[in-house]
Amino acid sequence: SLSVQDGLDEMLDWLGDVEKKVEEQGLVPLNSSAIQDVISANAILEQDIANRQGSISAMKEKVIKFIETADPSDASSLQAKMDVLSSRFSDACNKHKENLGKLQDLKSKVELFENVSE
Repeated sequence: SLSVQDGLDEMLDWLGDVEKKVEEQGLVPLNSSAIQDVISANAILEQDIANRQGSISAMKEKVIKFIETADPSDASSLQAKMDVLSSRFSDACNKHKENLGKLQDLKSKVELFENVSE
């Protein structure tokens, strides 16, 4: 129980950090090299997210197994945490992909502008 609980808590902490990074996108300088730097930083975040996908799936399996033998209140609490983790992870993945798409579109537009203005 504790190892499953601890694993869930650790993943929720990690996800909180990812959510901050995804939300902190903010303003980007309007030159293509600066935008490329932001895209590269996002690629590192994307790799981190992808690397955790398997851990989250494994945790889901552990929670399912634990719930089979746990008392109802522990089972309910763990299932609720797992549901929150899954939902937030999915939302963070979608938001990250959306941000990355916007950055790539912006970079293309800025490159066009830079080429015209040279």
